[in-house]
Amino acid sequence: STINGLICDILQRFNRTAYVGYTATPFANIFIDQEAPEDLFPRDFIINLPAPTNYVGPEKVFAISTNPEDEKNVLPIVRIINDYHIFVPDRHKPSDKLPTYADIPNSLKTAIKAFILTCAVRIARGQEKKHNSMLIHVTRYRTWQNHIKELVEVLFRYYKAEIEANDTQFIESMRDLYLNDFIPTTLDVLNVKEELNDTIIVEHAWDEIQPLLWNAVQKIEVMSINGSSADALTYEDNKEKGISVIAIGGDKLSRGLTLEGLSISYFLRASKMYDTLMQMGRWFGYRPGYVDLCRLYTSNELNSWYQHIAIASHELRAEFDYMADLHETPDNFALKVRTHDGLLQITSICK
Repeated sequence: STINGLICDILQRFNRTAYVGYTATPFANIFIDQEAPEDLFPRDFIINLPAPTNYVGPEKVFAISTNPEDEKNVLPIVRIINDYHIFVPDRHKPSDKLPTYADIPNSLKTAIKAFILTCAVRIARGQEKKHNSMLIHVTRYRTWQNHIKELVEVLFRYYKAEIEANDTQFIESMRDLYLNDFIPTTLDVLNVKEELNDTIIVEHAWDEIQPLLWNAVQKIEVMSINGSSADALTYEDNKEKGISVIAIGGDKLSRGLTLEGLSISYFLRASKMYDTLMQMGRWFGYRPGYVDLCRLYTSNELNSWYQHIAIASHELRAEFDYMADLHETPDNFALKVRTHDGLLQITSICK
């Protein structure tokens, strides 16, 4: 890649150099050509840094173990959806007919309601001034992202008006979601509370949350985050009071940019590469006081892909540990990565 080439160029300018790289997706690094005259293959050492118990990584989000004892550590936050195909077809193009308001799937409506509930629960937990974010990542095309932002904004304004009017039917739908989804999930997460070392997570009665819905929706904004949109995330400018945002985007949100306080992810954007998919997984990270409120709405196919990659990543890290136990170096140790018998590639052939 261009960046690796520039790093090599810098290293060649000195008589003595040391380069240490950190990555959460080491797949591409171990496939660097060791015979190339200039390369960044980690030939001297690879050290596996164990994740803290309060880190929400692939192994906690996706069940990857056949050991029943490990199942208790899996966070029940994935919600499989299959009603999005009219709204965003799997293989749509920029020139295709854009979706209408009537095409918004029930799963997206539920996800937005879940975000409102999450903001309210965080207020109840004393996190009113913390940032809250929801990610909607369903397309790479900016025209689609900007259009979906308009549809979501109309939908959210309707929800906000219903809450402000204390509409009985709408409030009842929020109550049903809270009692049938949020409460059971919180109770399940409390079973692994000691490992998470999170004392903020507690069960809240609906009567405690309902009055806070009004406060929650007052702060929420809907934004389209891409190069053709004037919207911008203002986490840094609002440290004292916090912002709540529904961020709709693609490439700009998939790498590098951190979504502060990310809780709800509506994710349908597919990639065929292990490392790219893992980098798109913005829901990995630290979620102090609200991991039980987090949700990942995604397709069954993407869920199975992430499960496979999580297993491959887990096995590769075990290889690193075994190599270290043998006091071997990557230069002499035959590192291997589990392949996929379907569409997935381990990494780009260009890397």
